[in-house]
This record gives sequence, C-alpha cells and structure tokens, in this order.
Amino acid sequence: MKVALIADTHFGTKKSDKTFQDSQLRFFNEQFVPELKEKNIDTVIVCGDIFDTRQTVNVQTENVVINLFKETFKDLNVHVVVGNHDIFHTNTTEINSLKALDLLPNVTVYEKPTEVMLGKEKVLMLPWITDYNDFQSLILDNYRYAFAHLDIVGFDMGGRLSDNGLTIKDVVSKFEHTYTGHYHHRSHREFQDGQTITYIGSPYQITRIDKNCERGYGILDLDTNTYTNCNNTVSMKFNIFTYPNVDRNRITGQIVDIHVPYEYQSDTKKIYLLVRELDALQPAYPVNTFNDPRPETDQTDIEIESSNFNLLSLFPKYLEQIEDSLPDKITVDELNTELVNLYNMFKGIES
Repeated sequence: MKVALIADTHFGTKKSDKTFQDSQLRFFNEQFVPELKEKNIDTVIVCGDIFDTRQTVNVQTENVVINLFKETFKDLNVHVVVGNHDIFHTNTTEINSLKALDLLPNVTVYEKPTEVMLGKEKVLMLPWITDYNDFQSLILDNYRYAFAHLDIVGFDMGGRLSDNGLTIKDVVSKFEHTYTGHYHHRSHREFQDGQTITYIGSPYQITRIDKNCERGYGILDLDTNTYTNCNNTVSMKFNIFTYPNVDRNRITGQIVDIHVPYEYQSDTKKIYLLVRELDALQPAYPVNTFNDPRPETDQTDIEIESSNFNLLSLFPKYLEQIEDSLPDKITVDELNTELVNLYNMFKGIES
C-alpha cells in the first residue's frame, strides 16, 4: 500500500496574504491531487500544522481550508495529526483549530496517540507532545511506522540544528520508521539497527530561509518502506540575486530579492531601471532591494543618514527568519509590537 505524506501547510501565513495563499492552493489543485490520481493513491497523511496562527484563524482562510479538504480532497482518505500551530493552549492538544475538518466524512483528525490500520500495517498517529516527559507513558507499544509532529534534537531546522525536544534514542526505541512534520527542511537519517527518522518538510517555500531548498510531498510504500520525495513545481519560490547578476527567467511569479554589494550602491539609476524592468516581468510581489554592508576589511567610521535608515522596516524581516524557533506562547505579531514599542520609547534618547 502506498500513501502520500505532507506536513506544515501553514495556511494563514503572511497574515493570510491572498497572493501567497493562491500559491499554496495551486500546489494542491494543479499538482498534488492530479499526481495522486495518476499514481492511484487515495490515502494522505498530514503530519501537523495545517494552520499557521495558534490563537486565531482568519475566517477566509478557514473557509479555503475546509473547501480544500471537502472538495479538492473529496476522493481521498485523509489522516491529520494535530501540530503545535494547530493548538490554542501549550499544555493540551484537545483545543485545536481542526475540529471542523474532523466533521468531514473523508477526514480523521488525531488529537491523541492513536493506532490505525493502513492496509495490513498497524501504525501510530502521533500528534504534538506537549510534555516530553510523558513520551514513554504515552507510547506503550512498539510500531513499525509512526506518523507524527515531533521536535527531535539534532535535526536541521533550516539554518541550525535543533537543541530541544525528544532525543533520537527516545524515538527509535519505540518506532522503526518515523515520518514527521514540524521542521520545514527535508531530512532523513538511518541508524545502526535499521531505524529511520524522516522530516517530510513543508510543501512549498514559506520564508527566505527556504531559498534554494526543494519542497513538496512524499510517497511511502508501506510494504517496502520505500520513500520518494516529489518536488513542488508550481508554487512560487524565493529567488535571491546579487546585483548585477540577475536571471530574468526566474522572475515571473516568484518572490525576488536583489542584494546590492557596497561597491555598486552608487549605481542608483541603473538599479532603478533594472527593478523597473524586472517588475514588468510580473513577479509575485514588487522586487525587493537590499543594500549589503561595506565589507569589514574596508570599514571606517560610517555616518548613517537617519532619513535613509528605517529600523522599523527591519523588524518584520528579522522576525520572519526566526519564526520557527520562537516559543509557542509568542507570536511574530506580538514580538513585533513589543519591538516597535521599545523603539518608540527610546528613539528620542541620545547617548
């Protein structure tokens, strides 16, 4: 029996931005479901974090997701484990944003560890664990397969290795093959006694940390434990260039950043004309430009023109990059508000 695996869809990200949402849906409508039909696969496992915002779900986003599972996925049997972004409280998975999906006849949502038969295999559906100390008492049996949403120490979070969560020893002591969501970067490890841990990764690029990284879904053959990554070919990507080298074939429909090295920053007219040319190629959003700092070997005292330096604009870009490492209780919007308040409090004080 073959099943399709996805994780970390994060609907509602970017404050439910319509352009980004359309790109998310394009993956499911134009690639994911048609390819599953071609492969005669009718079972999908979603390993957590369907929604992005923990405390509230945008009504429009909720309707889009319900329609996706009700209509687009109508011919599929869908199993969903609750992720940490799907829950309201940090100490329980029972209050979550997936209740409406569980009412659909083709969808089953798992709020607690649950044994399920897939073909001839008895597998474990394992939602987010709110207290790692409970792991051994929650998992009383051993399983060949677990489908989960887990924090596991030592795996790539996208730029750095995780240092919090379950240990690899904990996980492989209970499961022969673990397929999990939570970290958006794909990774796979095999261990001495044949156990494996696989992070499925998100279906599409969500932040600039994802640049140059393939995203998509996986196909798992439960009979042979053969796992195949299938790359997303339709959603927009973060394409980052260093001026003046720009690939014009990678502009249309994409998110485009241009970094301008210090030695080129006086070419203001050329940069302006380039950006105007690229915007005419219809990227997903207007082209972003960033002035890179002067190389350290060439630095002297630098006077910053306050009129050209907007610290407030840097806060969201920085928070976007560290979003996945924030504690569950803190949202990007809350942290940005606090930074803005601090900025306003101290902006008139000179040392």
